[in-house]
Amino acid sequence: MKHLYLQGPAAARCGLLGWFLAVASLFVPAGPSQAQPRVTARSADFSLFDNAVAVLPNGNLVVADPGYSPDTTRRGMGAVYLYDGRTKALISVLTGSTADDQVGSGGITVLANGNFVVRSPDWNNGAAARAGAVTWGSGTRGVSGVVSAANSLVGATTDDQVGNSTPVNQFADDYHYNYDDVVLNKEVTALPNGHYVVSSPYWHNGAAANAGAVTWGNGNTGIRGVVSAANSLVGTHPNDQVGNNSPDNNTSDYVDNTSVRVLTNGHYVVSSPNWRNRAAPQAGAVTWGNGATGVRGAVSAANSLVGSHPGDQVGLGVTELPNGNYVVSSPQWKNRAAATAVGAVTWSSGQTGATGVVSAANSLVGAHSFDYVGNGGVTVLPTGHYVVSSRFWHNGAAANAGAVTWGNGRTGVKGVVGAANSLVGSHAGDDVGANFQSYYDHDYEEPPTDGRGITVLRNGHYVVSSPEWQHGAGAVTWASGATGARGVVSATNSLVGAHRDDQVGTGVVALANGHYVVRSPRWQNRAVSHAGAVTWGHGQRGVKGAISAANSLVGVHANDRVGLGVTALANGHYVVSSPLWQHRAAARAGAVTWGNGWTGVKGAVNAANSLVGAHADDQIGNDASVDGYIEDRVRNGQVTALPNGHYVVSSPYWRNGAARMSGAATWGSGTAGVRGVVSAANSLVGSAGGDLVSSAGVTALPGGRYVVCSPHWANGVAAGAGAVTLGNGTAGATGGVSAANSLVGTTGNDLVGSGGVTVLATGHFVVHSPSWKHGSARPAGAVTWGSGTAGVHGAVSPANSLVDFQRDEYTAGSEVLALPNGNYLVSTPSWPNGAVARAGAVTWGSGQTGTQGAVSAANSLVGTHLNDQVGVGGVTVLATGHYVVSSPFWKDSSAAGAVTWGSGTAGVQGRVSAVNSLVGTNGSGEEGVEEGQVAALMNGDYLVLTHGTPNGPTGPGVVLTPGRGTAGVTGGVSAANSYVSPPGTASPR
Repeated sequence: MKHLYLQGPAAARCGLLGWFLAVASLFVPAGPSQAQPRVTARSADFSLFDNAVAVLPNGNLVVADPGYSPDTTRRGMGAVYLYDGRTKALISVLTGSTADDQVGSGGITVLANGNFVVRSPDWNNGAAARAGAVTWGSGTRGVSGVVSAANSLVGATTDDQVGNSTPVNQFADDYHYNYDDVVLNKEVTALPNGHYVVSSPYWHNGAAANAGAVTWGNGNTGIRGVVSAANSLVGTHPNDQVGNNSPDNNTSDYVDNTSVRVLTNGHYVVSSPNWRNRAAPQAGAVTWGNGATGVRGAVSAANSLVGSHPGDQVGLGVTELPNGNYVVSSPQWKNRAAATAVGAVTWSSGQTGATGVVSAANSLVGAHSFDYVGNGGVTVLPTGHYVVSSRFWHNGAAANAGAVTWGNGRTGVKGVVGAANSLVGSHAGDDVGANFQSYYDHDYEEPPTDGRGITVLRNGHYVVSSPEWQHGAGAVTWASGATGARGVVSATNSLVGAHRDDQVGTGVVALANGHYVVRSPRWQNRAVSHAGAVTWGHGQRGVKGAISAANSLVGVHANDRVGLGVTALANGHYVVSSPLWQHRAAARAGAVTWGNGWTGVKGAVNAANSLVGAHADDQIGNDASVDGYIEDRVRNGQVTALPNGHYVVSSPYWRNGAARMSGAATWGSGTAGVRGVVSAANSLVGSAGGDLVSSAGVTALPGGRYVVCSPHWANGVAAGAGAVTLGNGTAGATGGVSAANSLVGTTGNDLVGSGGVTVLATGHFVVHSPSWKHGSARPAGAVTWGSGTAGVHGAVSPANSLVDFQRDEYTAGSEVLALPNGNYLVSTPSWPNGAVARAGAVTWGSGQTGTQGAVSAANSLVGTHLNDQVGVGGVTVLATGHYVVSSPFWKDSSAAGAVTWGSGTAGVQGRVSAVNSLVGTNGSGEEGVEEGQVAALMNGDYLVLTHGTPNGPTGPGVVLTPGRGTAGVTGGVSAANSYVSPPGTASPR
């Protein structure tokens, strides 16, 4: 018999596996009143179930059971098992020796050579509680016996917590785990060559508590014995916390807390910003380690790059370069004891590292307190070079002038930041290189590169945005990716605004051809405020001078806000959205302008160069609400780029004569655009007020065609009947929406298409209409297949749709999932099987023809009992293209819970049972395949993790059941088809 065991209810289970089950209970509803479907396509990986189970490259399985208790005196001793993936034979068992050792609670790390490492940070070394252990195991032989210094890297002092960088301070229960504090598997770093690195920042070096250690381990043999300076890189002072990159006063905008960074050449770097340099606490250190041999001994200036003043915190950030070198960011570094946060950025060789004290001789540094050099982050260029952003840098007495510095990826950049080596501002508050969009513009699109103001172009060059330059006039500067840009920002090297708060460079969009476009929607056109401008920039030399109609597309009315959105097309051209643009006296008529990606578009927006509205509040190109602050609700989803280079403009607020908010969707040529007033002659339009055509968006299909969703469209007197229309990707769709060109509803509030459109791999699509009514006042729901070349027309009905999958209060309880082979699934856990409420169903649909008619056992996998909720546990897509359905609440007289395999090419139909599913073997509702979790494996097979299955007289346990990706697994869970734990003692209930 093959074994895996965990005791007690989910709320009190110990260890990582118990933690996983506790978290899983947040996603799987506790009962019918909370039921919601969870349809997800999960990617395969080595580590499964939050690192409690690992599948090795050779197919063997490693299973951690930190709650394993062989008897009542050794509760939570823990065990880790290696199983033969073919035969299910138990190869090895690693266990703890005392209560609460929780062996395996830190998870399993799979190494590149196929071996593995087990973390047990709570392991007790005699009287030393929570000393911690990290154990290497062979991928073929495993590791057997009791964890000890003979087979593991271990701590020797209480709370050394070897292999753990997350402190466990106040335990949540008797099992020593505060689930909110757990950070999984960040303490063992696998190297590309098969070796590994262990972080233990709370290790004690004699009387020095939390001195910390980082240990290199051989991936072929492991490392054993007590952590020491002989086998590890160590700190020597209390709270050095070597290997912990989480300082208490981390005020940098762009650092991350990764303690061990693997370089592209296979070596690694250890960040220890809390390391103490003699009398200087938190001076910080960054240490290079050889990936083949590691690094040992005490951290010092002889083996590390270090700070020399209190609070320098060297190593807050480390950025790997493509060539194997790296850059260390230390924005808190001081150039003298009396200074504060001057900042330094240090280039380091990936072959030897950097050693010694940080200084202007080896680093790019600031000169003033609060320069914070490097605070804005390091941007890696495609050329292998890098760019440092320092928005708070002072230019003499000008605070926060800002600087952006190019660094050579092979040699770095050194010295004090200045106009000789950097692009800099000259006035207080210029904030060169910072682009945190203003309150008025923050919802238009994503801020460029997280506010750093650096946009990398396709050709390897870059653009620096500084919208706060010169009291908010703004500037955008092109820079060479091979040499950078230097000097003071000005009209001679940058595109600039001429008025306060022009905020030139609110956004920069990189085009597919290497050129770029600058958005400046608040630009002032002489005396006209917020007219807006969009400027094309050459990707090889940029654009310079003041914005004007001679070099930009501009607005001419107050609040035109030209350039609220820019959409890059696949062919290198672009489209500008200006939904607030004024057409003559019609405020907010809106305009959308095509721009040539090689030359740009210049001059005032008008009907001769743009698609425009003719009425007030037509808001061409705006698909968002206009209530309240209009500009805060404009999104950049109003133009949909098609794969063939063309595009579609959504204008749901367009007015059709006297009919307000009829809506329109307009196709535009990707090589010439579309111009003139929106009308039925050039657009798909609504005819009644409130039709809001295109309000639910436009979905691009792979071939270039597209689908327009208009769930509020009225079918005669049936308001909100809804419509979904296919558009030709090379010519568009024009005229009024009707049953002749669209899939439509026939009853008020059918809201056809309100559930969205799912694109299939075949190029076809599926329309979800959960509110569609089938001859009653209550929603029945419909899912309709549509041809990607011909669409689907006419009224939704059982003849063209899967219908009647919901008839109770769970009208939102259905989802559509596309399969990799082009077919699809409809999951409806709330489906009623006749008078049986919430029996649940999962229906397979052909990607070539769809599936039609009412949901039933003839076309779906269905439940037969009250609250079976088939599919509520989720759908997992396998690498084979098949799928697995989890139904944790399914039950009959002798079983509880079910997991069902389905063919990706034919589906699975009929009632859930032991004939077609893996089912629990006890129907009490507490045991069985309750909270069953499914993980897809890379070979196409899958694993089912369940708990509560009977395990003899000792009480309930946990089971891991493998399923074949081509046929699944059926019948009751048992030792014959599953990995089942050795007998132990159940945790108290």
